[in-house]
Amino acid sequence: MLEDIVDYVVLGEGERALFELMSGVDTASVNGIAYKKNGKIITNPPNNRLSTVDLDAIDFTKIHYKNYERFAMHIPHSIPYSEMHFANIVGSRGCWNDCSFCPSKTIWGRRITYRTPKNVVDELEFLVTKHNVNYAFFADDDFLVNGAWDQSIATEIIRRGIHIRYYVMASVRSASRFSNYEALKTSGCAEITLGLETANQTILNNLGKNYEIQMITPVANEIVSHGIHLGLYYMMRYPEQTIEDLEEDYYFIENLPFSRIRPSFITPYPGTRLYQEVEQKGLWLDDCRNNWQVMTCDRPVLKTHVSIDDLLEAREKIIRLYLSENYHTRMCNLIGNDALSQKAFLEFQTYIRKNLTKN
Repeated sequence: MLEDIVDYVVLGEGERALFELMSGVDTASVNGIAYKKNGKIITNPPNNRLSTVDLDAIDFTKIHYKNYERFAMHIPHSIPYSEMHFANIVGSRGCWNDCSFCPSKTIWGRRITYRTPKNVVDELEFLVTKHNVNYAFFADDDFLVNGAWDQSIATEIIRRGIHIRYYVMASVRSASRFSNYEALKTSGCAEITLGLETANQTILNNLGKNYEIQMITPVANEIVSHGIHLGLYYMMRYPEQTIEDLEEDYYFIENLPFSRIRPSFITPYPGTRLYQEVEQKGLWLDDCRNNWQVMTCDRPVLKTHVSIDDLLEAREKIIRLYLSENYHTRMCNLIGNDALSQKAFLEFQTYIRKNLTKN
C-alpha cells in the first residue's frame, strides 16, 4: 500500500469486508480494512469474527477448485501422483498455539471457530462426487485439538461411505492428548503432520512451541501404530542455531518413523514476534528484508552462526533420508499390500532421485 500497489488491505477474515467493498459501501464504514486517503494509511476498526453459523453459510460449491499437482508430488503414499486429484479444505479458523513465527493469529486470532461436522463432510462429499477428488488436505492449523469434533467428522465420513484419503496438521501437544486415531484411520486419514520444527529444547522454548522434545517420539509411534503415516515440519536457520544443533536435529529425525518431512528455512512474516525480533536485531540477509519473492521458506533470509553452504548441505542430508534403507524398509512395512500406496511410493522415490541429481 505504501508503494501504491494495492488500494485496500483486508485485515483478518475477508468475507464481510470484501462484500461491503464490492457493494459500494463507503470505505470509512467498512470494518476490517486499511486504505490510503490523502497520502495517509487509514486503518478501520476490526471486524467481529465469523461464527459457526456464518462459516456454514458460505457456499463451498462456489469456491474455485484446483488440483494442486505440484504439491501432490511430495506425497509418498496413499494415492500415486499420476492418479491424484487433490483439494484443500478448511474446517476451522484460529489456532490455540502461540508460535513466534506463525502469522495465523494475526489473521484469525487464537480463538478457534469450527464449521459443523456435517457441513465439513458435505464439502468433502461434494469434492468427491463433483470433482473426483481422492486426496484432501485439511488446512486447519491444528486439526486434533478438539477430539469430539474430529471424531464426529470421521464418524460422518464412515456413515456416508465416502471414499477419500486425507491428511491433517496437528501440534505435538494436541496429538499427545488425542485418543481416537483408529476412527480417523477408518475414515480415510492417511497422514498426520506434526510441527517438530527442531530437536533443540531451548530453540523450541524461544519459538513458543510449548512442548517438551521427549513428547514427540511416543506420539509419533502411536500415530504410526494405527497405520497412519507421520509427516514432520522441520525448520532451519534460527538466529541462535549452530552447526552442532543441525547435526543433533539430523540424528533425532533419523530415528523418528516419518513418511514425509518438509525441511524449510524459518521466515519472518509481518505481524509475528519473530519478525519484530529480526527487525530489532537487524538479522536480515542483504536484499531479503520485505522481499516477498524470496520469502518462500525455501531460501535462507536470516543471518545465523551457520554458513549458507553448510545450511544447504544439512537440508539435503535430511532429504537424503528418503533414500536410506531404513526409510525404505519402514515405508514398505507400513504400506503393506496397498497397491495404490506402493505405486505412490515408487513415483515419489523417482521424483526425489531426479531432483537430488539436479542439485
